[in-house]
Amino acid sequence: MHRSSIKVFFAFIFLCLLNLNSAAQKGTPYINHFPMEDELNYRVWDMINLPNQEMLFTCRKGLLSYNGSKWNLHTLSSVPLVIETDERGRIFVGFRGDFGLVKKDSAGSYHFQSLLPDSSMKDVVFDEIYIEQDSVFFIGEKSVYLVDKDNNTSNFSFPRFDEHHGFFMHRKQLQVVTDNGICSVDPDSVDLFSNVTLPHNSDIFFHFKVKRGVTYLGASNNKLYKFDGENLLKVNIKDQAYLDESVLVDGLLLNDSLIALSTNIGGVLIINHNTGKTLYTINYTTGLPDNKVYDIYLDKKNGLWIAHGRGISRISLSLPIMLFNKYPGLSGNLYAFTRKQNEIYLGTSEGLYYLTKQKQYKTRQITVRVPEKTEAKTKKKKQVSAQEKPENTNDTKKKGRVRKFFRKVAQKIKAPIKKISGKEPAKEQPQPQTVKKEPELTYRTRTIYSLQSISHAYKKVAEFKGKCFQLIHHNNQILAASNTGLYTIKNHKAKVILKDTYVNFIKKSRFDPRKLLVATNDEIIFLEYTGDNWNLIMKHSFDEPIYSIAEQTPKTIWVGGLGKAFKIDLHAQDSISTNVMHFKGNMLDEVVVRYFNKKLHFIVSSAIYILDNKQNKPIKKKEYAERNALDIFAFYNQPEYTWIKTDQWNLYDYYGEKKLAAIKYLKLLDNIDEAFLDENQQIWVIDNYNNLYRINNQTDSIYTPNFRLNIASIQHKGGAFLKAGDIKLEYEDNAITVKVSSPYFLKNNAVKYRYKLVGLTEKWSDWSNNEIINFPFIPAGTYYLLLESKTVLGKKSGITKIPVHIDKPFRQTIIFYLLVILLLTGVVFLIIILRERKLKRDKVLLEAKVKARTKTISEQKEEITVQHDEIKEQKNRIEQQHNDIKQSITYAKRIQAAALPDKPLIDRQLKDYFIFFKPRDIVSGDFYWINKIGNKTIVMAADCTGHGVPGAFMSMLGISFLNEITSTIKDLHANTILDELRRYVKETLSQEGKEGEAKDGMDASLMIIDYENKKAEFSGAFNPLYMIRGGELKEIKADKMPVGIYLKKETPFTNHEIELKQGDTFYMLSDGFPDQFGGKKGRKFMRKPFKRLLINMQDKSMEEQKDILDNTFREWLGTVHQQIDDVLVIGLRI
Repeated sequence: MHRSSIKVFFAFIFLCLLNLNSAAQKGTPYINHFPMEDELNYRVWDMINLPNQEMLFTCRKGLLSYNGSKWNLHTLSSVPLVIETDERGRIFVGFRGDFGLVKKDSAGSYHFQSLLPDSSMKDVVFDEIYIEQDSVFFIGEKSVYLVDKDNNTSNFSFPRFDEHHGFFMHRKQLQVVTDNGICSVDPDSVDLFSNVTLPHNSDIFFHFKVKRGVTYLGASNNKLYKFDGENLLKVNIKDQAYLDESVLVDGLLLNDSLIALSTNIGGVLIINHNTGKTLYTINYTTGLPDNKVYDIYLDKKNGLWIAHGRGISRISLSLPIMLFNKYPGLSGNLYAFTRKQNEIYLGTSEGLYYLTKQKQYKTRQITVRVPEKTEAKTKKKKQVSAQEKPENTNDTKKKGRVRKFFRKVAQKIKAPIKKISGKEPAKEQPQPQTVKKEPELTYRTRTIYSLQSISHAYKKVAEFKGKCFQLIHHNNQILAASNTGLYTIKNHKAKVILKDTYVNFIKKSRFDPRKLLVATNDEIIFLEYTGDNWNLIMKHSFDEPIYSIAEQTPKTIWVGGLGKAFKIDLHAQDSISTNVMHFKGNMLDEVVVRYFNKKLHFIVSSAIYILDNKQNKPIKKKEYAERNALDIFAFYNQPEYTWIKTDQWNLYDYYGEKKLAAIKYLKLLDNIDEAFLDENQQIWVIDNYNNLYRINNQTDSIYTPNFRLNIASIQHKGGAFLKAGDIKLEYEDNAITVKVSSPYFLKNNAVKYRYKLVGLTEKWSDWSNNEIINFPFIPAGTYYLLLESKTVLGKKSGITKIPVHIDKPFRQTIIFYLLVILLLTGVVFLIIILRERKLKRDKVLLEAKVKARTKTISEQKEEITVQHDEIKEQKNRIEQQHNDIKQSITYAKRIQAAALPDKPLIDRQLKDYFIFFKPRDIVSGDFYWINKIGNKTIVMAADCTGHGVPGAFMSMLGISFLNEITSTIKDLHANTILDELRRYVKETLSQEGKEGEAKDGMDASLMIIDYENKKAEFSGAFNPLYMIRGGELKEIKADKMPVGIYLKKETPFTNHEIELKQGDTFYMLSDGFPDQFGGKKGRKFMRKPFKRLLINMQDKSMEEQKDILDNTFREWLGTVHQQIDDVLVIGLRI
């Protein structure tokens, strides 16, 4: 063969394999799991979709109804085994010993109505129901009952049967499978329809119509057969071995080409019955909670319901959402995604992986000892092309595969078979006569299949180390950001570009496709791709991590850090200049800097800003300005795309918003961590549950199923339930409670409702998940109740309108008005007569009383005048006393201020410092004291017991004692000063530790600084010392006892010695700042946030730090809270 032809051949083979691999990576359909409440966690046997779109299930406790948000259990007189519904909305159930209808009352409860005419059937299990138009067949073991459209019941009895192998419907007639063939059943006879039979000892488990005149039968030998009325052909299933291993139990038709087959231990297969190929395998590996499947059902919206050992799940085959991480080989938490040449790459906390094809079944050969088949000499044997040769099956295992209950082994037909459609009755077939030989044991090799349904697996990229945070395309290669460096990926192998570097973010330049911008924990790096190598252009260091990068112009770059953004100017040839932009209130937020929609944006957790180039400051975007409490999420792993999530999803590129029809499906997924758009405009999503979803944006039609609103019940004030129609109520019952539901199964609790009572309310209510609408009082009148529901995808149900009329109360009727008028007229007439008599009688008495009362009033007037003068005099005395006390306290403040060190004195003794002093009252219980003895400077911050005047007295004592101690003691140490101060306090206040005695004293922190020798001492009573060195805060603990009486054992205060270094910063404080209540939730500021505040402001001067403390304290107080204690903070910088 010519060499060029060989190249073309192998190229063709490669393309075929590539397309096969790409097509095979189709994922798993979207599966929604419906968690049951604990008390409803029962095994489900059968299910139906009601005309109102709700689901109804049978279980051992009765019936379970579900509307997408709420489960309801309806107990019946017996355990329902099977359930069906017809086009007229009738619901039929079968029990052990009974069958009939269930009906729903106005309260929303289901009740059973028996249709069984014979009470002697109590031991017969009715576990199959077949419906054909208005005819309903209830199948027992040896009895069949027919219920017509008027609910009349007739009995089919089978005295000629000893055994049968199951029933099914074909061409609108009930069929029974026997050892002699498939027979048609009517009330008077059993007629031969076809002389083909199932394999030996096989029963019919299920059947479904595929097309006109063709019915599929599922048998107990795990095979699927096609019956057209004359022939019974085995359906070729490519994965028949999987069904044999997993035990076939149920099946149904999904659409013209797809069927679903459920198994006992292997989940569900979705198969193209025209080709026999498996399209999807739904089992534990691919997202189903349990492989043991009890029942499957197709609802009116083409949703496949699966009842399994862990509850209920639903597969939405019509949704463009597929799951892609349920393949083996993947490890760690998902961080990043990309797709290159239809191949999926995933970055996780354990490395980088790619999805590749693998063999679907694992086979192995074993040697087994089996009996040799016995040769049979047959005198006469009829060949039937439509049937399969009998297989040697195990009865016990076979019967365990029955969908609902065990079936008995079928027996032979005893009665003759009648003629059908003019044909002669089938003659009795001569039975084959065989000559048996004793079985001989032989050894044979048998191929067995391990249960495996995975067509793909994830493999780890070689040479890649660490966590993979981000994946992008760049110049026909994949770049991966990791905590160990930056890598390039080619041919499933990794090559290091930057080694031993913690890479937070990478971005391809939008101005020069050769350039790459890399953000790390302490610098930004500029790389350029030339030839086959990456070359370093420049880099710039920062004192903090960088998390995002955006290019405003080719020479102006912005990067995001914590609470701030940096502007990098590259216009200079030999230097890089930076400017900082702070975002107040977001000091701990990552500022995401992104360029999209032709503008530079800054994104924090509660707002989105755009850059005002004229003022060079960020301005909050209008659409978010009034939504301060809204959480905003930005996803930006792809350089060219930015996803914004608020109460809706938006996708932007550099030039504007991208309108994607499928973006609304993101609302079906919770806790999304990342979102991506691939080159085929398909959306990929990583959620917090480690799932990878693909949302197909290229489907011809977006999924828009019908959606309706149901009235579950209406109840008036008296408690009675009403029909959902014209509501007419007496005035005494003028309150209604309406329960609504809108069955929706794409997501749990994904429906919201609103309502309006026209005539009573003008506006619609807010959208809410509450399904109970309550009107506690409705005035008399005529109204219209409007109801509407909406799904999470925005689909609305349409408005439901219910007239509501409340009768007027009796007191508002014409009869009541006439009676009142008559009564009032009589009362008035009677009053007039009695009044005239009384007036004449009282006239004389009144004149006498007037004279007496006139005298009394004059006396009372004089007494009131005297009392008024006394009250006025008391008020003046109280105001004078208040002013005197206030003047005294104000003068005391002057005395206290004079006792405190003044600023010129402090400036001479301390080099770089601030004192943030904020008393709660006019005078303060906190005080600071500074003195210089020799070459040592003593600084003390104290918090005395109480505040206001009592605290001020203690502070004056403390200042006086400190002056005396430092003037009398030669060898001063921090702890000795506190020891002496405690002794002075106890002696002065006569504190001996007796019960009921005052426990006055003070908490203090005292520091002695020797600037010349770079040493310091510290001792504290409850209040610690904070030292910040090199950006790290160290807390020097204080002794847990006060300066004053201490009920526990007193010990000398501890003296801490400190070696000072240039730039060290020390903070002494009282508990006023950390214990202050404030903020939105009205809680304490606490010491940990205070420590973070001290660390964050270390790059500021001491005077700026004081301003920050002042502003922070004022913002924390706000306009609601009041200062509760004196506040003192002293800061010193060496």
